Amino acid sequence: MGTLLEYRAISSYLAGGFDRGAATGAFAGVLCYLCSGMDRVFYLSDGGIVSETRCWGYTVRKMAPWHAVRGVWLVPGNGCFTAAFGIGARVLKLPFPKDSAGEVEDLLEELLPESAWIKRPAR
Repeated sequence: MGTLLEYRAISSYLAGGFDRGAATGAFAGVLCYLCSGMDRVFYLSDGGIVSETRCWGYTVRKMAPWHAVRGVWLVPGNGCFTAAFGIGARVLKLPFPKDSAGEVEDLLEELLPESAWIKRPAR
């Protein structure tokens, strides 16, 4: 998509008719290139829930410590299950493979502070 928009902008410029539409296309093409190098990853660590955003070699890492987690809802889904973490006034939803539900529950029991609660689905 980005290549097509850039091609249109360059051909318009070379033809001598670089107008507002071509400039918008060039801008959108550059944005497509930038976003294509973006990757976002969430994972659980000993220190807390880690969010990594990588974009063209630049990495931003944020962590929500376990003591900030008030509770966790475990929600079953189609082929996966979601763990929704209550962190302050926010809720962070992380999907996990369905076959790892037991492992994730054991890990949460170990890492969460005693004040935090885990709400499991009715069986």
